[in-house]
Amino acid sequence: MKKLILITSILALFINCEQKSTTVVVDKNDTVFLKEETVPNKNKIQRYQCYLVGQNKDSVFLQLEFECKSFAGKLVHHNYQKDSSFGTYSGELRGDTLVGTYNFMSEGMVSKIEKAFLQKDNQLLEGIGPFKDGASQYELVFVDYDSIQFDQMRSLQKVDCSNHFLPKEYDDFWNQLQ
Repeated sequence: MKKLILITSILALFINCEQKSTTVVVDKNDTVFLKEETVPNKNKIQRYQCYLVGQNKDSVFLQLEFECKSFAGKLVHHNYQKDSSFGTYSGELRGDTLVGTYNFMSEGMVSKIEKAFLQKDNQLLEGIGPFKDGASQYELVFVDYDSIQFDQMRSLQKVDCSNHFLPKEYDDFWNQLQ
């Protein structure tokens, strides 16, 4: 029987929401090989998350579905006596910050804008910062991620994701997306 000596762990990767650890192993004949083990991810993200804020007569609804560190969902800005917008929001979780693209319709026109939200105490704080034109027409992206300020005034509260979370008036739009 070969005697294995464990030297060191050299790599940890997140693949398919599992943590994989690769270790260098040397047997009694001085043969070096890699041993890979899969360990369940202890920092698992809740798959479905919903957030809501209401200020005066304005409201924002955000419904997300996570797959590892990636997310996709629906975002609605329902503004009282102003133009509202609704669309999809998708991107990735970077540490404690959601960074993604809001692909939305407002005033009959489709546009894209990059949005960032900081996760803090069951809230999402919306990021505000300077923008520049993106790769395509009607697209805005952040100039620099380090310049984003997270606004306490517009914090979305985590809420239960119910069947009627998003306003019914947008049902036709969501059906067109599918």
